[in-house]
Amino acid sequence: MTRRPLCIVVCGDPMDEVGSQFGSFVDWFARLVGDLPVSPVAVDAHAPRLPRAREMAGIVITGSPASVAAPEAWMGGVAELMVAARAAGTPVFGVCFGHQLLAFAAGGQVIQNPTGWEMGTYEVELLPAAAKEPLTRPLATAEGPGSSPSEERPGSSPSGEARFLANFSHRDCVVAATLPAEVTVLAKNARADVQMLAWGETSFGVQFHPEFSADITRAYIAARADELIEDLARRGARWGELSRPERDKGGRSPTGVSPDSSGQVRALNVRGGEGPPTIGADERNAPDDHPEALLPRVKECPDSEAIFQRFITGYVLRA
Repeated sequence: MTRRPLCIVVCGDPMDEVGSQFGSFVDWFARLVGDLPVSPVAVDAHAPRLPRAREMAGIVITGSPASVAAPEAWMGGVAELMVAARAAGTPVFGVCFGHQLLAFAAGGQVIQNPTGWEMGTYEVELLPAAAKEPLTRPLATAEGPGSSPSEERPGSSPSGEARFLANFSHRDCVVAATLPAEVTVLAKNARADVQMLAWGETSFGVQFHPEFSADITRAYIAARADELIEDLARRGARWGELSRPERDKGGRSPTGVSPDSSGQVRALNVRGGEGPPTIGADERNAPDDHPEALLPRVKECPDSEAIFQRFITGYVLRA
């Protein structure tokens, strides 16, 4: 089978502490693509000229350290590509920042989430509309590998809707009430009302990161440890619970987070070979969003990976 060109619009780079261990965004999506007959083509989102939508079998818009809530000139070019792709019927998949920019291109609003950072592994609840959308129907109706009927799934919500785990690293969110009628919200959770959306039949956005492995997610939490703690303090968390964890003689905390010579917390290598992170005895009552509490909850998330892979097989390879 001829390999189809998959345009990956790279909107930024991983944090240095993460990229030095695990590579680039393109590397992470290539891992998910695996042996599927597509050829990832990396395109810099900041380039003065982007490819034409019709030239690609599909388009992925990556995450970014930039914020749609603080627009920059280059974002307009990517948003225009999304609009053109929708008109041409070229499949689009926006991830995190890309999800937010897709919502913006459709006419929605993006703001800094008042609930703070969503970092680590969280549940996502599929809404009734997900059962009608080919991208999410197998998960919404429990047709995926190893699943059971939705009313029997341990991951179903009190309303009976299917839930799955996904990995996150974001501070902004899409405002559901601002989305136009042609945008369908497919999923939500307690942290954000728009965790997945569909704009028409071939353009999709996900707030989570299907390309994040558990190790990558842990590395992000460790790299953002200071920022997460400061965010908790800004939101009024009681600091007796947020004090620094006890460190061993080498300056390392139980979670693999350690300060550099400036006293700032930096990420260490958190690959599986170092053993699972643990919570220190003095941190067992830490708030749920404290890095010491987030790290032990991180998991691999095959359902979220399967959504991206279904985008490739069900849309890109059929375009």
